[in-house]
Amino acid sequence: MRRKNRGVDGYPSLHVSLSNPEGPASTDLPLLLHRVADTIEELGLTHDEILDLVISGDEITEYGSWWNATLYWSPRDPDGPTWTSTLLKS
Repeated sequence: MRRKNRGVDGYPSLHVSLSNPEGPASTDLPLLLHRVADTIEELGLTHDEILDLVISGDEITEYGSWWNATLYWSPRDPDGPTWTSTLLKS
């Protein structure tokens, strides 16, 4: 007897990566977190659409850790706004 595949097929997931500008501001973690919050608001994401937020400071410059963030989300409406369409409205 064959078992039916119960996996999710074509689960939509989008992401955007952000970092502070190169230079002294690269170490400003609160600035990056504000930029992430602004991006979430610009995209109109709700708490149940956000899958993950990864913050890393693994790249070291002469100023210290160069912070970056990657936000992953799955829109409830796959035909709704995407990062590109939101960016183009600006």
